[in-house]
Amino acid sequence: MKRLTLCADDFAQSLSISAAIFELLGQQRISATRVMSQSPLWPELAKDLRAMAT
Repeated sequence: MKRLTLCADDFAQSLSISAAIFELLGQQRISATRVMSQSPLWPELAKDLRAMAT
């Protein structure tokens, strides 16, 4: 069986995008996200994202 990985882009670009990605991750609708690591939102949101991964 083939496995499909769905990845959402632009985590930390804005609070609304990040909230939607958190929701999709929580529902297991996506399995990955790419981040905007240069965003001023990134340091704080990264903590919440890491917590979801464990």
